[in-house]
Amino acid sequence: MQTICDLAASPCFQDAAAIRSSLADRLVEATISSALADQISVTAVPLGVSVSVADGKVTLAGTTSNGSVRKRAEKIARDFAGAFRIDNRIVSVPSRGGAF
Repeated sequence: MQTICDLAASPCFQDAAAIRSSLADRLVEATISSALADQISVTAVPLGVSVSVADGKVTLAGTTSNGSVRKRAEKIARDFAGAFRIDNRIVSVPSRGGAF
């Protein structure tokens, strides 16, 4: 994440709006991904939650058996996304519990 911040601050990237926008997207993506990794257990989402950011929209994707993870991940993303829209594509799939 520090590399992205350093590149965004570099004078060679200050003149290109598209590059600044792309770097801003990557920074938001890295920040949200890091926060999700810190705050959501791997056991709740074994394959993780993927985050992608493009054109002012954050997309969350993943599969969980814990219904609260979807809402929690969206709240975390909103905390770091600022004015970005959130497209939450995390799917909650009930686990098969109980012995037969």
